[in-house]
Parts: sequence; structure tokens; C-alpha cells
Amino acid sequence: GCEWSACVTVEISMDARARIDLRLSRVSSLAFCLCLSSFLLPCSGTTKFSGMQTAKDLFSWGRGIISAGQNAASVAANSLRWEEPDSSETNPLDDGSINEKEIHVARKAKELSPILHASFGLDHYPNYLLRWDMASIEELEGRLEKQLELVRKQKETARRRLEATASFNQELSTMELDQFLDPRFLDCLKPGGGIRPSRLKNILEEECDGAFSFPLLRPDFCQRLLESAEKYQQGVEHQALESMDYAARERPLVLDLMKLDWLNDALLEHVINPIAQLVMEEEVGDEGGLDWRHGYIVSYAAPELQGNGTEFGKPPRSKLVAHSDDAEVTLNVCLGRDYSGGELVVYGRRGTDQELVPQTTIQPRKPGMALLHSGRQLHEVLPVEKGQRFGLIVWTRSLRGVRDGVCPCCWMNGRHPYPAHCICGPAWN
Repeated sequence: GCEWSACVTVEISMDARARIDLRLSRVSSLAFCLCLSSFLLPCSGTTKFSGMQTAKDLFSWGRGIISAGQNAASVAANSLRWEEPDSSETNPLDDGSINEKEIHVARKAKELSPILHASFGLDHYPNYLLRWDMASIEELEGRLEKQLELVRKQKETARRRLEATASFNQELSTMELDQFLDPRFLDCLKPGGGIRPSRLKNILEEECDGAFSFPLLRPDFCQRLLESAEKYQQGVEHQALESMDYAARERPLVLDLMKLDWLNDALLEHVINPIAQLVMEEEVGDEGGLDWRHGYIVSYAAPELQGNGTEFGKPPRSKLVAHSDDAEVTLNVCLGRDYSGGELVVYGRRGTDQELVPQTTIQPRKPGMALLHSGRQLHEVLPVEKGQRFGLIVWTRSLRGVRDGVCPCCWMNGRHPYPAHCICGPAWN
């Protein structure tokens, strides 16, 4: 949309709630429309605008993009500067939550920013802290101690999870490729390793920029994988109840803990890496490709099934809010089960002008069908209306390639090719 400058004041009479000031400066019409509508849609009472005559005009103007919904509006908050509410009024994430900060308002990272600045200073300048006063040094020490406390706490949780799942007997032991890969994809593989591009193009469909679908797993293997996941869940639940140690009960179901590390490795080596190097070079880089993976099974359920505790005693989610992954490339495989709703909406990549624009909507119905997409690509799962939807997700990274010489900011915002003046690049080192 066009860019313009504006200052909009919205007054809402709703149970004596305070007035809300949105200060927008050169915000695209998309971000403006989505953000403003997220306040207006649930409201009743008196609404006053400057610059727009009626709410009807606003909704007519933005009808084509309002469908992205309030989830996209929360992402658009990055473009806004607004008054910070009291911490007591912040909204906890609902059942569409993801593994990110439990907050829905845009605010500065007042804890993260000083640590990043100090880490850069300690790395680059001799005797860096000798320029600081003692109070500032002690404040930095406290911040770093909090980070180290998080590392130790999560390390201990990881250890307990490994211990709690050590006795699980995985029936799906290491398989040959033809035992779990779809014959159509198997035909694309070279006997000695690698992939045949000429055959892959016959089954690979580009859903949108940065996202490709193709048949990957055999449907019968998908069913066996779900059965194994259910046995694993029941076994760990029983052991956790006996020991009162719930470290392993966190969702989702992690393949490595299920002793399916061989499946993680096979998908990285024979599927994700070779395809990504052919069609997603920008994400993979040219220094060794993808070298890290994390696979897990996730489920979404209709509201009437959420009391069943099908994800380690927790109500399964019905949706997943718009988010990106901490991954260069993500593999998303449909594992099936009868359901309606649960469509996957794929947006543009973070750091681009298409970041908040829906690119395609995919309804994963057939077990074994896969979607490979950029981890920086925003995506969400719409609410499951009936039944339960299962998926296999694999995150992959290039730790010794892409991430070896770029800061998180340049990586997340897709400054590709990564600039030499990045603080982790050659100009500063």
C-alpha cells in the first residue's frame, strides 16, 4: 500500500476504559488498517475518528486485507509506537501461543539490548569495562547472571527429559528409505546420494515465494508414526505421574526423545538439505548447507476435544498465531486424522515489504504431503473446527554457514547477501 504520515486519535467508550492514542508515522496502509481494526472489531459504544468519517468507510477500504485478522494485527504492532500498559494488564498468550515472549504489546527489549551492546563491546575493545563505573558493571553482571540462570535451568530440564524418556522402547527402529518415503519422492533420489533435479521438478510445486509442497512420506508410515507417538505419550505420562517429575510432559513430542533421531537425520540429509540447496539458496548459503535439526510432532484440536489432554496433560491448541521459526528452513508434513479447518496461512518473509501480506492458504489433508518453507516466513494455523490435526515439523539451521558470521538482527531481517558491515561480519572483525 501507499505510505503516508498521520496522527490518529481513537476514543472508545467501553466500560470506562481509557482512551487509546495511536501515533503512526509513515506506516503502510496495510499495517494501519489491520492495527486499527483490531481495536474496533470487539468494541461497542462511541468511536470517533479524525481523517475517516465512519467505521464503515474503514472496513470497506480494508476489506481485502482485514481477513488476515487480529493475529496479523499483533505482528503489525512492530510498526507502531504506543503507550506501554501496566504489566498487570498485559494479555497472556491464548491456546494459539508459541514459544515466544508471553506478551502482545510492542515494547523495547530493555533487557536484551544492553546485553547485546555489552557483548559486542567485550568482544571488540580491550579493557572495555574499565571505562564503566562500578554500578554499571554490577548492573551488567546481574543481567548476565540472569541469562546464565536461564541456561542452567533449561539445561537441567533437558537433562531430566532425557532421563525420563530413557526407558521408552521405540518400535520404529532405523528404517531403509523405501520403508518410509513416498515412492514418488524416492524416485528423485540418486542411488549413491543426492537428488535428481529433473525428476524433483515433476513433483515439486511452488505454493508461493519461499514455500514448496511435494509428496514425502508414505501414508502407512504416517499412521505408524502417530501410533508410536501415542504409546510414547502414554508411557511418559505414566512414569511422570509415578515420579511426580513432569519435565518430559511439555508439548510438543520431540523426535529425539522418542528415539526417532534416525528419522530427523534422514530427513535432513536426504530431503531438506538437497532441496533447499536447489531452490532456497538465499536461506542456506554456500558454506556447507544445513547442519542442525530439531523435529517434533504437534497437534491441534477442535474445542470439543480440548478436554482430552492429548498433549501431555495440556489442552491441545486449536490454532497457532502468526509467527516465524528460529530456523533457516522448516519442513512441515501432514500426518493426517480427520478434521476440518486448520488451514496453514503463509505470509511473506520478515524484513520484507510482504511480511504481513498473505501469500497462500494451504489445507493439509493428505498424510505424507510436505511443505518446505523459509523459517523467516511468517505463518499461522487457523482454528481447527472439527476433529484433530497432526503434523511433523522439522526446524533446520546452518550453524557453521549462515549463522557463523551474521548477527541475529541481520539474519532475522533478511539482509541478504549479509552485509560486510554487520557487527559479526569482516568489516568489524
